[in-house]
Amino acid sequence: MAKSPLSLFFIGDDLVAGAGDPTHQGFVYALTRQAKNTHPDLNLYQLGVYGETSLKLAERIEAELNARLTSDEDNRIVLATGLQDCAATPKISINESVEALKTILKVIKPRAKILVIGPPCAYDPPINMKTKKFSAMMQELCQKSHTPFVSLYESTERDPQYKRDLTYKERVYPGRLGYEKIFNIVSNDRQWWFS
Repeated sequence: MAKSPLSLFFIGDDLVAGAGDPTHQGFVYALTRQAKNTHPDLNLYQLGVYGETSLKLAERIEAELNARLTSDEDNRIVLATGLQDCAATPKISINESVEALKTILKVIKPRAKILVIGPPCAYDPPINMKTKKFSAMMQELCQKSHTPFVSLYESTERDPQYKRDLTYKERVYPGRLGYEKIFNIVSNDRQWWFS
């Protein structure tokens, strides 16, 4: 029996879009190259949007999936959102972000395999306080809904090289080195499908 075609979707904010990376590849293309080692014919959909919060993503997620998902494919979605929520102006409450994440998961889960990636640290202490709390709430929600979750916050917050590489958008997003570190965290996690 032939395998179903594999479609790999990366959906989220500036982090998915590779903000701050001079090559504009971020961690998405490194993970895709790794996946192509075992699935050379996979279809990649990079759906990161600069400046998008979880609230805005919750508004567009159904239309994105309707336009791209087919029932005869092995659809896998990497959702990386939250850092823009924590750094946004005007401010967004963590509760609003959690409710948006609930909506997003409710739309995705019946239609595709999903991996949620939490936000990494930023350089700004107030943003980090909010990011740490939101990451913990994301993890709790994912555990309750049996959704695989990879936390970036703790690893990046303890990494002085990662923090030094935060150079973009008021030191919220990393450069090339920071994205390599994010790739390593995700690709070495047992929940990543293509390790």
